[in-house]
Amino acid sequence: MTSQTGAGVCITVYEAECHATARWNDLGYTTVPASPVRWHIDMLVDSGHTAGSIAAIAGVSQRAVKRIQTRRVRMTARTTADRILAVHKDETPSEARHSVPASMIRPLVDEMRRRGMTYAEINRESGCSHSRRSANVSKRVQYETWYRITALYTELARDGMVNASLLYVGGAS
Repeated sequence: MTSQTGAGVCITVYEAECHATARWNDLGYTTVPASPVRWHIDMLVDSGHTAGSIAAIAGVSQRAVKRIQTRRVRMTARTTADRILAVHKDETPSEARHSVPASMIRPLVDEMRRRGMTYAEINRESGCSHSRRSANVSKRVQYETWYRITALYTELARDGMVNASLLYVGGAS
């Protein structure tokens, strides 16, 4: 074993295991062992990341990260492994990729609906494409969806069309 720590060990072990599976790659397979990637994910989680933040930074699906993390796969695509191993523990996804609890916009959408707006109008006015699903079905919504719905609600509250006190209940600032 090497004396390296953190991501260095993950990458060193990953490279060693890739060399061990070189014959697979010579035959046209593009998969690599998942265990070094799993160790790297564990290190990132220990430093405060979630599967979602790792996926957002790496540009892979959250499902791929979770499948590796929970040992559901022994091999993974080389491109997925390379992208996850490139994530540094100090990196954070852009604000637009963060999600917030849907409960932060649910009261706002409900109030706009009570005031006679349809979901189509809310979507059109806010620039969102799925306020109904976000407010009623999802547990979490993208930051951008929260921001747009809150901005629309703030504008309507300024015009006296909706209850301004809900802005504080809905989590807007």
